[in-house]
Amino acid sequence: MADFYGVSERIIDKKGRAFVPKSLRVSLGSEIILIRQGNSFRIYPKEMASQFPSHQILMVKIDPWGRLTIPSKLVKVVFPTRRIVWYGRGDHLEIR
Repeated sequence: MADFYGVSERIIDKKGRAFVPKSLRVSLGSEIILIRQGNSFRIYPKEMASQFPSHQILMVKIDPWGRLTIPSKLVKVVFPTRRIVWYGRGDHLEIR
């Protein structure tokens, strides 16, 4: 399992896409899981999905250009300014 550290800021475009920092894409792979926690999401590689209840997991693909698409209803609630910050938290990532 990868270790995630550091902070990176991005902007969510009008289609709900945000670039995943290249250094993180290598460790995450092309599919990830999002778990909402209040006004943020925890992000784990797809291989970790079995550790969480299926009703909590949102499976998301990172496109070939390195973008993560966040569902529009979540963008409006969690990211109203369209600003996204990636935080490395050791065994997972957090976006706010």
